[in-house]
Amino acid sequence: MLRNPKVTLEIDLDEGAWSQVPQHHRPLLMAMVEFSITGVQLEKDLEDQRERLTNKEERYLLRHGCMPVRSLKVVHYRQTENTQQQ
Repeated sequence: MLRNPKVTLEIDLDEGAWSQVPQHHRPLLMAMVEFSITGVQLEKDLEDQRERLTNKEERYLLRHGCMPVRSLKVVHYRQTENTQQQ
């Protein structure tokens, strides 16, 4: 099932933890979860938001259990690189 873009995601989030995440980061986090499961690339505006995150924002998201954004960049780059080679 991993890396299958046709999978319909249904995610149960802990309400207490999710309520601590700033509203403007929520769409990005959901897109990152979708990417990590299905491999579906982030929409351009979310990718731009991801790239603009400060180190402080990255550490904050990491403390809330989110994959470090720099690590996602490596995965995203590799996936894009593999797609271009095919």
